[in-house]
Amino acid sequence: MKTRDVQNEKPLIGIKLDRVGSSGIKKQVIREAEGEIKVLTPVIDAFVDLKPSQKGIHMSRMIESIDEIIEKITKHKVVDFEDMCAEIAKELLERNDYAEVSEARVHADFPVERKTPSTGLKTQEVHKLIAKARAWRNKNLRKSIGCRVFGMNACPCAQEMMYGYSKDKLKDLNLEISNENINKILSAIPMTSHNQRVEGTLLVETDEDERIELNDMVKIIEKSVSSGIYAILKREDEQAVVVCAHENPMFVEDSVRLMLKNFYEEYKNLKDNAEITAKIVSFESIHPHDAFAETTTTVGELRKIFG
Repeated sequence: MKTRDVQNEKPLIGIKLDRVGSSGIKKQVIREAEGEIKVLTPVIDAFVDLKPSQKGIHMSRMIESIDEIIEKITKHKVVDFEDMCAEIAKELLERNDYAEVSEARVHADFPVERKTPSTGLKTQEVHKLIAKARAWRNKNLRKSIGCRVFGMNACPCAQEMMYGYSKDKLKDLNLEISNENINKILSAIPMTSHNQRVEGTLLVETDEDERIELNDMVKIIEKSVSSGIYAILKREDEQAVVVCAHENPMFVEDSVRLMLKNFYEEYKNLKDNAEITAKIVSFESIHPHDAFAETTTTVGELRKIFG
């Protein structure tokens, strides 16, 4: 029995919709890059736009597109999730001829093998992978890759206050130490401060023919905070982390700016239109609120600053 194609009927309210589709689709894929093989379970969202004259999309085509793309690319093992998103976005436009724009997004846990800073103990840190692609009919496609990484920041402002406090305390002891030697003593000791766990996010959008390595992005974020953090720490490692953090105090503003500088130094050969979003959230230890900094810029703008 032939049934009505309800999706193609006119809606009661004729308003264009920017994104219609499916979210929270879980698929198991294998990623092979830089000699490492990882089995990941990304969560995929897929959308197309919908014109005001059409009631609905063909939802089953979303899942079919994703299944076929996953099956095709996993035969060769996934290298870049942003390329997987690009293939899904293209397929969505092929299967949904009424759509002008399509989008695919991926989120996944991304494990990275590391060694602790002092004892060299092997540990695994799990970060958040972000990938997406947006395709326009008869136009260029844009893709994005990024990650969220935890680190640690020590506050420069509190550290400066503690420096003055410690200097006054040493003077009060009447040990006949000159101001010059007091300054030398305090400069040799990592000055105390309040510190907090921070979450750094780096997301980069490029043309389809450009590539960014995810492991590089993890390292860039870790280099842009006072210290990295680790799932396992022996006493020597804990000391190394604390000393590192307090020798490199940073505001969230410092970390975001340094993240952009570190990224540019690694990827200065990208096209000017590559767009970078850098964000730091600091889960404050002495406040009931968080500190936050974020900006979006382009490689072209960074080139004007850093040359």
